Amino acid sequence: MFSLKNISVIRSGNLILNDITATIHTGDFITVIGSNGAGKTTLLETISGNLMPTKGTITFNDTDITNANEQQRAIFI
Repeated sequence: MFSLKNISVIRSGNLILNDITATIHTGDFITVIGSNGAGKTTLLETISGNLMPTKGTITFNDTDITNANEQQRAIFI
């Protein structure tokens, strides 16, 4: 199970993601949709570890991976 809890991201002084919360279970199929500038890429970069959230936690099977970088997260995702 993969969880995002209250994820917020501020880039260049702009609030891009605001309190995103989601739980994705093994086998789930999800789609991220939205208009240009809605934060889709920022969300995926945050999940991958390329971008650290300003606020919130990211967990994988109850392991907090919020502060793990891309290489550290690769074993989980």
